[in-house]
Amino acid sequence: MFVVRASVLLDELAAQIPPLARGVREIAAAHGTEDYDEVLERIWPQLTAIAIDHALAEPLAALGKVAVVPTDFDWDDVGDFAALARQLREKRAASSHGTTDDGSDVQVLGGAGVDAISSRATVYGSTDRHIALVGLDGISIVDTEDALLVLADEQAQDLSALVARLDARGLGHLR
Repeated sequence: MFVVRASVLLDELAAQIPPLARGVREIAAAHGTEDYDEVLERIWPQLTAIAIDHALAEPLAALGKVAVVPTDFDWDDVGDFAALARQLREKRAASSHGTTDDGSDVQVLGGAGVDAISSRATVYGSTDRHIALVGLDGISIVDTEDALLVLADEQAQDLSALVARLDARGLGHLR
């Protein structure tokens, strides 16, 4: 977990990876303007894809600019659809809104209408398409205007292979 001012991160990013910092600042400057979509579409694909650990934490730690503070709290690195589904189910269980009479446990984020029978799934729906599920266990469904992803939660980490395949086929816009 990183606790730092955004300005410090941007300044250090400028020192470590100047082109990435310039692109991020340009996107941030356009946020909330009518030019935002154009700037994001033009800049984002050119940015270096790198984890914050490799871009900043490790180099800055080597320079003595990172402090580690031990603490004790629950943590779940929500890095894929399976982790997000797990978090949503735990939140739902804690609020006593559990499963339905038929044993379904379906979490819906977005505007999708969903009917489910004997299913455990998480649906991320941004379309008005109605989604019906029967007898599915441990899946995530991502429904967008241009693509439908159905993913077994236990294979959520394999999604990167699909993204690479889409990129290789010239379908990177679908990710």
